[in-house]
Amino acid sequence: MKRSDAVPNKFTYPSLIKACSKVCAVKEGVTFHGLAMRCGVGGDVFVMMSLIDLYGKCGRFCVHTRCLMKCVRGMWFLGQL
Repeated sequence: MKRSDAVPNKFTYPSLIKACSKVCAVKEGVTFHGLAMRCGVGGDVFVMMSLIDLYGKCGRFCVHTRCLMKCVRGMWFLGQL
């Protein structure tokens, strides 16, 4: 994706992270997590849900819980809960 100068966005990161969660590729998922944060889409609900799924399926429960709490706080703040 980077080689073709395509810019990842809030629609591409959930797909990439979901693919990592299916094969339990935590290292790559963490990389995408960092990239999403740097691009400014790390707080998107769909990106966060994909990260929660990745960390939960791969047994990273501390990070899973932190992502879940951040997502719930964001939804509460926006009045979506």
